[in-house]
Amino acid sequence: MMLRNLSFNLKPFLSLNSCQRYVHHHSKKYKLSYVSSVTQIPLLEHTTSQRLDYAAEKFENKESFVFCETGDRWTFKSLKQKSEDLASGLLALGLEKGDRVAIWAPNCQEWILTQYATAIAGLILVNINPSFKALELEYVLKKVNCKAIILSESYKTQNYVDILLSVCPEIQSSQGKINSKRLPDLNTVILISHNHHKGFYSFEEVANGGESTHVTKLESIRKKCQFSDPINIQFTSGTTGSPKAVTLSHHMLLNNAYFTGLSQDYHKYPARICVQVPLFHCFGMVFGSLMTITHGSTVILPSRTFNVEKSLESISKEKCTNIYGTPTMFIDLYSSSNLEKYDCSSVHGGIMAGSVCPIEVVDNCIKKLNTKNICVIYGMTETSPTITVNTIKDSLKHRTQSIGRTKEHLEIKIVDSEGKIVPVNEPGELLVRGYNTMIGYWGEREKTDEIYTPDRFLRTGDIVRMDEDGFFYHQGRLKDMVIRGGENIYPKEIEEFLHTHPKIDDVYVIGVPDKRLGEELCACIRVKKGEALTPNEIREFCKDKIAHFKIPKFVEFMDEFPQTVSGKVKKNVLKETIIKKLKL
Repeated sequence: MMLRNLSFNLKPFLSLNSCQRYVHHHSKKYKLSYVSSVTQIPLLEHTTSQRLDYAAEKFENKESFVFCETGDRWTFKSLKQKSEDLASGLLALGLEKGDRVAIWAPNCQEWILTQYATAIAGLILVNINPSFKALELEYVLKKVNCKAIILSESYKTQNYVDILLSVCPEIQSSQGKINSKRLPDLNTVILISHNHHKGFYSFEEVANGGESTHVTKLESIRKKCQFSDPINIQFTSGTTGSPKAVTLSHHMLLNNAYFTGLSQDYHKYPARICVQVPLFHCFGMVFGSLMTITHGSTVILPSRTFNVEKSLESISKEKCTNIYGTPTMFIDLYSSSNLEKYDCSSVHGGIMAGSVCPIEVVDNCIKKLNTKNICVIYGMTETSPTITVNTIKDSLKHRTQSIGRTKEHLEIKIVDSEGKIVPVNEPGELLVRGYNTMIGYWGEREKTDEIYTPDRFLRTGDIVRMDEDGFFYHQGRLKDMVIRGGENIYPKEIEEFLHTHPKIDDVYVIGVPDKRLGEELCACIRVKKGEALTPNEIREFCKDKIAHFKIPKFVEFMDEFPQTVSGKVKKNVLKETIIKKLKL
């Protein structure tokens, strides 16, 4: 009776003790591939600003963020103060509620502050991929009518200042406000640097530029903000066509972080999370940054960009309990020749996501990095991002072989080509409906309507199978599926099998044109250091173990694969490269 009453009376600001009553019902045996998740904990009903207030009061002097490259350590109290200062400074520049503010930088303190400050000020943060060049930068700024951009001076070999000036030369002759032909909405540019550049505000002066009138205005905006307001725009990777601007709300992002944290038991211990993934991606900004204010966790940022040695050093020195990364990042960590130099004994969990997670990789993480509670998470930018998740209570088999079960407050169904729900254990396209599905693609009503069914289920484009216990198994992308002589082949299945070869470090399977069969398979393989393989050895390894039509006709050995900054392999680029090389 107490539990039933609790489910109706839980306040928006759940205490950690309340979180321990977390219940998720999965005893049902399913016949159809449809599930509606049940939980007695309601969705959070507040804005990012309100949750930050709560966290600053509850965890006050506990560490919220540790920036290993600079040595800076922020408490929850200082995170709130710094964020409010920057929010007031942004309003002092004339920005208004609902304006879009872009951030173009690698992982750094200023990225975190911009994320929280824009949320407090009712602005919409626009994440820009740090690897973008001039044309891509112009496209995204123009697409969502950005009023301001905050940028680093440089990233790797790129000079951001020069790139921006090539698109918007009017910056250097501006007197307070920019009047650009190519970017007519852009008024303000803010530079993260101690160097002065004409026409650019410095980040530091903006952070200290708010006056009492702007503080008063900020309080007024905070009262007007609703949790359903848009807070963030993230661009899809653009592997097919131009990137689309995914628009997400406070409600979507906060709850995704909150319930993902519950699945990892963050409410039961002081988690110290090593975040190696980029903040511009959902993985970093939701599971990483927002996990601080939803669960009081401490986020450790080892470096501006992924660096194996700096990650291992941070894990060891900061006594990290959890590691976040893509499969490629985890492979690089446990394959490091210096791994034994570092103490990973504090680690017991982690999250692997952002790309297909091979069983062999998850297994190696458990054995070599001590991540015995590592979990695989599946989702997409349009779902902010989690759809399914493994909990640390799931069996090792399920955590290494499945992508988990339905996240709380969501409905999932798997359908055939006619949109009909398939029986369990039959593959089909996964569709999802719930609080986490995006508001829409900014300025693209037609494309938004295409991805949604009439009853508001979002089409993921992923081929997935669900078992009778409600666990899901990723089979591949609809677009990746290879049709060889009428046989439907899912590359993920072959990749999983090839990962069991002791000499293979990483592998991706693609379809390439064939005059007779339509398509043939090509396995692109990275061999472990010090090892050697031949195409014939690969085919012999496959013989009598997988169906003959699944054995790759072509085998190509590669030192590296084309990747996005977030660690996803660009299979379209890989495919183009191989087709050109094989002259198909």
